[in-house]
Amino acid sequence: MIAVYARVSTGMQVDEGTSLDGQVELGRQKVSRLGRDPATVRVYREEGFSGEDIERPALNRLRQDVQTGLISLVVCTHPDRLSRDLTDKLIICRELQKQGVELVFVDTECINSPEGELFFNLQSVIAQYELALIKKRTTRGRVRAVATQHKVMPMRSPPYGYDWEAGKLKVNEREAVFVRLAYEWYIYDGLTMREIGEKLRHLGAVPKRGESSHWAVSSVRRLLSSPVYIGKYYYNRRRRQVVRGEKTRTGNKKVTYVWRAPADWVEVPVPAIVAPDLFTRVQGQKERNRKTATGRGAYSYLLKSRLKCGHCGKGWRCTTYSGAIDRDTGRKRRYPCYRCGGKYPANRAVGAGRCPARSLRADLLDAYVWHVVTGFFLGPENLRRYFARQHLPATEAWRHGQAALTGQLGEKEKETERVKFLFQKGLISAVALEAEFKRLQQEMQELRAEIGRFAGRLAVFGDGATGEAAREQVLRLAAAYREGDITIGFGQKRQIVELLIDEIRLECRGEVVSLGFRGAIGQALCSQHQEV
Repeated sequence: MIAVYARVSTGMQVDEGTSLDGQVELGRQKVSRLGRDPATVRVYREEGFSGEDIERPALNRLRQDVQTGLISLVVCTHPDRLSRDLTDKLIICRELQKQGVELVFVDTECINSPEGELFFNLQSVIAQYELALIKKRTTRGRVRAVATQHKVMPMRSPPYGYDWEAGKLKVNEREAVFVRLAYEWYIYDGLTMREIGEKLRHLGAVPKRGESSHWAVSSVRRLLSSPVYIGKYYYNRRRRQVVRGEKTRTGNKKVTYVWRAPADWVEVPVPAIVAPDLFTRVQGQKERNRKTATGRGAYSYLLKSRLKCGHCGKGWRCTTYSGAIDRDTGRKRRYPCYRCGGKYPANRAVGAGRCPARSLRADLLDAYVWHVVTGFFLGPENLRRYFARQHLPATEAWRHGQAALTGQLGEKEKETERVKFLFQKGLISAVALEAEFKRLQQEMQELRAEIGRFAGRLAVFGDGATGEAAREQVLRLAAAYREGDITIGFGQKRQIVELLIDEIRLECRGEVVSLGFRGAIGQALCSQHQEV
């Protein structure tokens, strides 16, 4: 058999078909001029694949047929149609030579001599250089278009919360609700990224590519880290690089991405979804969570990620200690504690000492700090001075989120009615009806819970009032708490601590523990240390 190999790389050439058909026709004519039988020709058409990659479907089939001895002659219009990479081209030529297969080009002669091989290799080097120039010019043109026209280039999948339309990123309002929720959960509810992914799934939020309804931790982390959500989209941050000789588990070529220098990035303004101050708070919380144990488990830690050691500067971790045996259960009691991260470091340097700070009972320290917080929180003058310097939480965003989730709850209720209608018409079985009802009820329950959380926050921090009205509302809340008219749960306590305390620095001198506050309370106390 005689193989005629033809390749085009651009989509326009594939659609028109002229270049590809022209190569095939020139190959058949070359076969006739060589005096071979045209009936023995087998065509290998490569549509829309670059010549810089050796892994191509039609070329792989050709190489496989050469290995099995099916092909005796390969005809190609030009060496750059076979490959634009010199190394790949030499690999293919060696495979053909090993099987005794002749290689013939239409536009040039490949003479089996030192001079012929030199000329062939020179053509290959020039083709590889031309490819590099084409890629460089194309990249430069795209970067110029992005920088001057603020154009967003087509992408495989736009960021979650956005749709790509005519070179612009536009907010997808349905997805944007879940983006805002993720930020709220992380900063106000203290949820982990895994928990946020579970809540998104339960609420019916599907990842952008839709390959699975589950949210990976990496996807949630990207959701909470990308500056696109505050209106900053960056182009030209990475370049794609093929890992030669390696493939993925699915058999595709393996690629990696190399970060370019920040000076090469091009910023494109896009509509923001998240307020900049909330984005900044989330980044700070992520950094604190990275350095400090989160304290997840059977115990709640009010001061999680807020404690810093005054001796070694490390963050304090949440842990538990064993106590005496409980007579009722027969098991050792467990006590939640805070402990400096430098007391038992995982990778302590040889000769380095441990931090002298002693561990502290979490319940006792939490109770004392909450006493300080309530003393500040219930003092009208303290709050007034604080409000003079700070802004209240974004009640506008909470109202928007509450309204959006209420709308989604209405859509779920309509979907429930549609499922009932399909069952009544006999279009779905009772088993399918039960499964759909179970799914919808779970999603509706999650939506109602989130709507309730928004309502609770608005009740604490204001129902949308701004300025003095909202401040007076918080003052009335503090007064009601002082008079014992209302109670505040752990979640609200944690929100208040995060609102008023940025950091607590602890120093241990014998039995005396000294606390230094940073944040609103620290400013009110004039950075004075409290001793316990």
